[in-house]
Amino acid sequence: MKKISINKKDLVPRIVEKILESEDNEIVLSVPRDAEIKKSLSNFELIKREAEVAGKTISISSLDDEVIEMAAKAGIAAGSRPEENTGSRMMSDIIPLKRQKEEKRETVKSHAPRPPKETAKEELEEELKLGKSFWAKAEKEAENKKQFIDRIDELTQPEEPAKKARRRFGGKRIVALVAVIILAAVGAGLAIGNIFGKAEISLSFKKTPWQYSGKIMAGKTISKIDAANGYLPAEVFSQPKNTTRLFPASGVAQVSQKATAKILIYNAYSSSKQIFVATTRFSTPDGKIFRLDNAVTVPGAGIKDGKIIPSSIEASVTAEKPGAEYNVGPFNKLLIPGFKGTPRYDGFYGVMSQQAGGGFVGKKQVATDQDVSSAKDKTSQGLKDALKGVFLNSFSQGFNILDGASSTAITKLAANKNTDAEGNFSIFGEALFQAIGFRDEDIKSLVKTLMLKDYPNMDFTDLKLDYQNIKPDFTSGRLTFSLIANGVLEPQFSVDDLRSKIAGKPLNEARSTIITLPDLTNAKVSLWPFWLTGLPKNMEKIKVNWN
Repeated sequence: MKKISINKKDLVPRIVEKILESEDNEIVLSVPRDAEIKKSLSNFELIKREAEVAGKTISISSLDDEVIEMAAKAGIAAGSRPEENTGSRMMSDIIPLKRQKEEKRETVKSHAPRPPKETAKEELEEELKLGKSFWAKAEKEAENKKQFIDRIDELTQPEEPAKKARRRFGGKRIVALVAVIILAAVGAGLAIGNIFGKAEISLSFKKTPWQYSGKIMAGKTISKIDAANGYLPAEVFSQPKNTTRLFPASGVAQVSQKATAKILIYNAYSSSKQIFVATTRFSTPDGKIFRLDNAVTVPGAGIKDGKIIPSSIEASVTAEKPGAEYNVGPFNKLLIPGFKGTPRYDGFYGVMSQQAGGGFVGKKQVATDQDVSSAKDKTSQGLKDALKGVFLNSFSQGFNILDGASSTAITKLAANKNTDAEGNFSIFGEALFQAIGFRDEDIKSLVKTLMLKDYPNMDFTDLKLDYQNIKPDFTSGRLTFSLIANGVLEPQFSVDDLRSKIAGKPLNEARSTIITLPDLTNAKVSLWPFWLTGLPKNMEKIKVNWN
């Protein structure tokens, strides 16, 4: 008879291996307190069954009464108490008689095998049936994983040298444990893949060079794109602008200047218009005379409920004599001496809302011819820059305005050589900006139409347009130019269409779909996690890159 010591954490497979490795046919298993195997009655039944199959007789020796009791229920005889039990008794000087009787009674009770209750027996038989079925299923699933399982067997029992005996049991029992782990891992992996799985597809297509050169005409009277004839719709842009700029005068001269002012001429006389010729006089309250610079027509007054509502018009006036004494005003009413003695004298009058200025006699700064020429050039350039900036920022979004398809015409430049108190003279300038433009989308559509004649089902991956011989005609609103187009083509490809076809498909099926794409030169499919065997069902989790 051989005694085999069992560790607390030894499970059924390890205990059975120890039994099978023993050369003796009669074996006593020494089981410590709180051993793992006491957690289930089926553990003891499995140990007994494996021992009987091997032709060995076993008994249990333990200080743990629960172990003795479960062994008895499983039909395993209880052996003698372990030696450490005697030792512990020797350390006790006195054992009460009552306790001795109880221990004796418990010893007899634990050594005598007791038949399990009928319900416990039925439970045990059911557990054995399930166990046999599970082992058989696990062994079948593990047939093609022998090499992996042998490795697991080595890692789980490294301290035992006897490999042959371990495989005798591990090939059946540990395989089942590994199978459970594998099945659980596969299940978890599939769950993770369904929730977080994603795919990335990289595609490369054949590139085809393409070139076109021809003459294009864009015009405001052309309503639609005509690729065959090279016609484009166009739009003519026009923007006027005027400005008055001050410049310093560099000359000095004896001058005699008359004061000037702006007045409003009122008609409070009748509903008929009144014409005033140039040099018509207007008198200030103190008798100073200012004359109209140009002829004006004052509109008729309004009549409402029998009452006259005065009308007015603005006009420029100049003092009759030079000198600073005419720098006067403002005045609420300037009378017209020519109407004195007539009803119109009170019905027509002028109002100077701001003081007249510029009257001077003596030496002062004056503008030289060179000052005026330079000032006009600067005013012209300022108008051009301002008009171009306003146009580009406000009117040309989405339009292509070619270099040479715009023009700024200076329509007026006038110099006022009279200087102000700071010695500055003024330049009045007026300009008109014009441009002919076409939409970027239209020229690209025209080029694509030309390309599709020779290469249907293709699209541009790169397109460069060069414009030459640009000739605008602002009168007719037409623009002609030579177009040179250089592009790179690849097959038309829809990402959404591909993703809808391969979403949720097995990897091999998805690859078969991808390789049917026309002019495909290279393709790569990457799945995450790596164990996925198919693409995500959610199209948003499929990323497609192509070039």
